[in-house]
Amino acid sequence: MSDHTSTLAHTEKTLAPLVWAVWIACIVAGVALLWLHTEPWALLAWMAPVVSNVIFFAQHRRVSVGMTPPAVASLAPAATSALLGAPTNVVHTACVVALVLSGAVVGLFGYWFARLWTASHRGATVAEDAVIIVLGGAVVGGRPRPTLALRLDTAGVLALGHPHRTLVLTGGPLHNGPGTEAQAMARYLRDKGIPTRQLLLEEAARNTRENIKNSCALVAGTGRDGQLCVLTSDYHLYRALREGRALGIELVPLPAPTPVGGRLQQWCREVLTILVGR
Repeated sequence: MSDHTSTLAHTEKTLAPLVWAVWIACIVAGVALLWLHTEPWALLAWMAPVVSNVIFFAQHRRVSVGMTPPAVASLAPAATSALLGAPTNVVHTACVVALVLSGAVVGLFGYWFARLWTASHRGATVAEDAVIIVLGGAVVGGRPRPTLALRLDTAGVLALGHPHRTLVLTGGPLHNGPGTEAQAMARYLRDKGIPTRQLLLEEAARNTRENIKNSCALVAGTGRDGQLCVLTSDYHLYRALREGRALGIELVPLPAPTPVGGRLQQWCREVLTILVGR
C-alpha cells in the first residue's frame, strides 16, 4: 500500500472478494430456504436488504464491507419462512443456525446504530469565530462524491456570510488521480462562493485520526483559537469525536446528512470499522 493511500479504501479493496463470497452465499441460501416454503411477508422482508445491496452496487459500481450485514440479516425472514413449512431435522437445524446468526447481526448493528445516532443528534451552537474541521471523503474525476458533497454543502452553509469562521479541509492525496481530497474540497467550496481566506487545507491525512491530529496542528500554527468543531457525515461523528478524545481534544460535533442511496451500507460499514478498530 502506498504511504498516501487511504487506509479505509485499501481495506475495502482488499476485502472485496470476501464481500462477494458472503453476498452470493447469502442470496443462494435465502433463495433455497424460500424455495422450501414461501410466505409472502417473508419474501418481501427478504427482498428489502437484497434490493438495497443491489441498488448500492449499481450506484457505486463496487462492493463494500457495509453490504455484508444486510446480506446476513436477509437470512432471518427466509429461515423463518422455511421453519413454518414443517422442515426435516436437517433443514430445521440449518434454519435455526441462520436465525441465530442473522438475529445476532441485527441486534449488534441495531445497538451500534443507536450509539451513532445519539452522537450525531447532540445539538450544538456554532460560534462566529469557529474553526470547523471538515473531514474528507471520496473524490472521483476531481469532484467530491455525494457523501463528501453533502459534508461540503453543510460546511458552506455555516461559512457563507460568516467571515470569521474558518473551514479546515482535510484529506490526503487521491488514489485515483493527481491532487488531494483537500484541493478538490476547496474547489467545490470556492465554486459555492466561499472566500479562499476562510479555507485552510490539510493535505496529508489518510484516516480519521490523522484528519483530526493534522488539522489541529495546522490550526495551532495559524494562531486561530476559536471554538473547535468537527464536521462529517452523521454516521461518522461518533468515531471522529472518539479519535479527538484519544488525542486529548474535545470537539464540537456538526453532522452532515448521508445520501439516501446506500445509507444502510454506509452505517453498516462504519460499525464494522469501529468494531475492528480501523
